[in-house]
Amino acid sequence: FICVDNIRAGPTSDGSIGGMGLRATRQISGGDIITSSPVVPIHRRELFGDGTGSTVQGQPYQLLLNYAFGHEDSDLLLLPYGPLTGYINHPPPGKKANAMIRWHSLDEGVHVGLSRRQQYHHSELLELSADEVAHTHGKGLMIDYVALGDIADGDEIFIDYGDSWHNAWDSHVR
Repeated sequence: FICVDNIRAGPTSDGSIGGMGLRATRQISGGDIITSSPVVPIHRRELFGDGTGSTVQGQPYQLLLNYAFGHEDSDLLLLPYGPLTGYINHPPPGKKANAMIRWHSLDEGVHVGLSRRQQYHHSELLELSADEVAHTHGKGLMIDYVALGDIADGDEIFIDYGDSWHNAWDSHVR
């Protein structure tokens, strides 16, 4: 379990991209875990109407895709569902990411005293194919959102969604 009293949802810094963001409720030091989140592995084709995983314009797709992480060349998508993580935005123009995502580490002390069966993060899944991970039940993966530097009380927390997302967003706005 992890306490999330260090973050809250609130208005975005510039009022764009949905209007809501994630803010620190106190000072967070660089390198600290802001929050952790389990992720649901999903096969890309499950989110598209034609079952191919194609993002061709005009093809129906699930809005859920906007909240999942994945590489454009991979069939595996990871959907975080931890408290408040859906509020973490890409930085607006003129701002930089102040947080990053990394695989959860059992060495962080969060799971001290829990047996391997009781722990949610199963790093052995990282060695499997996308299809195997998407269809493995009873085991999961966790990600940590980590501060890249000091984040002040009230600051909005941003992660870099990547160039592909940024280009798609700019195209959507145009």
